[in-house]
Amino acid sequence: MPRPAPLNRDRFSTATPNTNYILTPRTPHSRAGRAEEAYTEVDLDNDHDDGTDRLQAPLLGRNSPTSSSLGYRGGGDEQDALHGGPTKTKTKYLSLSKVPLYLGIIVCGVILVAVVLAITAPGRLHEIAGIMPVPTNASTLGANETALQYISYENYTTFPLTSSQYRHECAVYTGNFMKPMPYWKSMDMNSSRPMDVKHSDDKDANACLTSITYQLDGTVGLFADLALLAQAAALARERNRTFFVDDAYWNRGKWTDHFEDVHLTQPGFEPGCTRPPPEELVACPRHARHWVINSKTAKYHFSHGFVDEYEDPYGKSLNRLTKIYRHAEESLLQTIRPNAFNARLIRAARSELRDLIIAQSPKSDLRYAGVHIRRGDRKPMSWKFKDTVYVPTANYLSGAASLSQRLDPSRPGSAPAWAYIASDSPLAEQEFISSTKDESYTGPAFKTYSLISSKKEELRALASRKVYVQAEFNEGVGLDGGRVEATRGVIVDFALFSGAWAWMDVGEEEERVRPLGVVCTMRSVSLISSG
Repeated sequence: MPRPAPLNRDRFSTATPNTNYILTPRTPHSRAGRAEEAYTEVDLDNDHDDGTDRLQAPLLGRNSPTSSSLGYRGGGDEQDALHGGPTKTKTKYLSLSKVPLYLGIIVCGVILVAVVLAITAPGRLHEIAGIMPVPTNASTLGANETALQYISYENYTTFPLTSSQYRHECAVYTGNFMKPMPYWKSMDMNSSRPMDVKHSDDKDANACLTSITYQLDGTVGLFADLALLAQAAALARERNRTFFVDDAYWNRGKWTDHFEDVHLTQPGFEPGCTRPPPEELVACPRHARHWVINSKTAKYHFSHGFVDEYEDPYGKSLNRLTKIYRHAEESLLQTIRPNAFNARLIRAARSELRDLIIAQSPKSDLRYAGVHIRRGDRKPMSWKFKDTVYVPTANYLSGAASLSQRLDPSRPGSAPAWAYIASDSPLAEQEFISSTKDESYTGPAFKTYSLISSKKEELRALASRKVYVQAEFNEGVGLDGGRVEATRGVIVDFALFSGAWAWMDVGEEEERVRPLGVVCTMRSVSLISSG
């Protein structure tokens, strides 16, 4: 093809503007727009129009850049496709706009899978969620046992096991290491299948389907056991399990020597069902059909995992544990209730204290400071008293005076403040009174009351005659005499200095004697919290 004639000035010059042309916006899709970015020589040759519009083109030399090297306006739509211009950006925005649609599809898929699992394998859905399903009948339990890993008790001949033996079984189960996991995860620590002992459902048709038993072993103090028992009872209520107390190895008599039968106070969702066979009680894992807890296995169940499960994550300091304290309070009101004999002793002590307060100051409020002075084997925890045997009694007096002044401002200035002294030491009350005569003491005058100072013989008989040492409790004291009576004395003391079981008192609310608060050491906190 012959080369086009070169452009010359004469062909394009004009003296006056040509009014025959219409001015149009220069856009990438108009000829004027193309003219702005310049035609190449090949473009002009391939344009078969009459050439009129070519007069709009600027003067270009032979070596002007071609359209392939120009920017956005020079390239037009074709340049967009080749070089990822606006078309690529638009596609990116369209993809982002579909993200909610994609997420909706995924959520629907998850829901569909959950529905299918709920219909075909509900147990598997509970395992994924970390929730133990509540069995509904014996046949269901029997069918589920095919998926169990069995725990063998073949090396034991006496049941129930002792607290130390149950602790050993928990150590075997956990490998002496508690892995972090959801509290109610129903799998074995090292297996994908749950573990339990083999159950014989044909032994007793009225046997409870599922239960929690607290085992009293006598290796800790009374209220250490009761604090743990309160939480176990709360878990039984929450998990719809029947609650029992086992006292086979208890060194304080039978449970019913002191409290009402828990199968009556907390019948559970299977009222009247019978205890499980003792050989079917399992300490670890906690999802076993018949779970047993005692003071030696409590560390596997009431430690960090338990707190993480039941604490209030939005609370601060002790307020984070409000739910756990509420569990203990409900157990104390509903499940752990003194039997008729102990209830009568508690009412007798409260009645005597009430009469003494009224006799000294008829117009005084019927409130007093509860003081718990523990001696024996309970040494101070505070660094301040690390070099002393016990916290000085004067410190208890100072605490009681501060409590009385802050919480009982309506008390007449001349009226003595009252304190109930609960102690395992016969000398504690005397030391408390003598501290009021110290020259450095500037607080209110105090009157005290305790079991040992009672005018009622049946109450004085309950007072502790020597400091309490847990390891020595079984030595030289008969069960029927000393240990049962000593336990009753501790229960009455607890009721008076803490205000527990106040619902048993008869009379109007304003006529009831009750504590302002409790003065105690750090080692007593767990005891007070459970009350």
